[in-house]
Amino acid sequence: MNKALLLVVSLFLHPHVDAATNVDRIETEQYTELRYSWPDKGITFQLSNQNLQKFRGLRRFSPDLAKLHVRNQLVLKAAELQQQGLRIRLSPANLPLEFQIKGKDENAVQSAMQLLEQTKQKAYNNYLQEGYFYLLKLPNRPAVVIPDHVKFLQLSLDELKPVAKAFTDRYGRNNIRQIANKLALWVQRIPYQDLSDRQESAGSGYSPPLQLLYDHRGDCDSKAVLFAGVMKNIFPNSQFRIIYFRDHAVIAAQIPAVKDEQSLEIDGIKFLLIDATGPLELPIGKLTEQYQQAIDNRQFTHRLL
Repeated sequence: MNKALLLVVSLFLHPHVDAATNVDRIETEQYTELRYSWPDKGITFQLSNQNLQKFRGLRRFSPDLAKLHVRNQLVLKAAELQQQGLRIRLSPANLPLEFQIKGKDENAVQSAMQLLEQTKQKAYNNYLQEGYFYLLKLPNRPAVVIPDHVKFLQLSLDELKPVAKAFTDRYGRNNIRQIANKLALWVQRIPYQDLSDRQESAGSGYSPPLQLLYDHRGDCDSKAVLFAGVMKNIFPNSQFRIIYFRDHAVIAAQIPAVKDEQSLEIDGIKFLLIDATGPLELPIGKLTEQYQQAIDNRQFTHRLL
């Protein structure tokens, strides 16, 4: 037996999925091997343990910490402005963040007001970027903070190459529909972790692709990013978008639709809609009635991955 072998763990799929699928996780000092099996064929790949630790302990969005970060930046900028003879007062820490400026020169007051507003917005944006957060605007709803899925996908592309290779070794790389079907089915059979209303969750259930694979569970956003990341490795010249609903996320892929498959046109390009969430095993080009109605009513937003 290999002396580097540390641990073998069997993880089983969601109990409500009829098709029997499991994964054996074999851990060594340098890598973790995941062996998936299901009724037709299975796949095996190895992930670097160093990569698996990359996003461990991921910071969750905290409105209080964001407010504190912005306040600290405003205090620093206010100190600079007060040296110019302006009097600046920030609201108490337990109240909504506001500021008042007084001075003899009205133009100077207005300039300082504009500068503090810019500082406030820049500090908030920096807090989001540094924490891998994104401010998502949904139709007819207030903007919400979610994980920056585009950034996570970009940072995970190289790490997902072993997964992409496992699929191309098994199914080739010439038939994008076959790969999309097999990949969607595989992701759907990874246990589903619920995502609450975006307004309330702030993306608290999100798992980056490799963490999802190691933990063997993920919410719809996590699974959408995993699916798109593997597909982009195999088909780098194809476009993929993540479609956001109030409480769900699916992928729009630049794959020709056939027959009555559901698609969406964005910027003159037709995209096939793919829901890789599970545990319901939806074929590519098929959404549940609820989300197809949301598509028809334009109750969604999207980002290019």
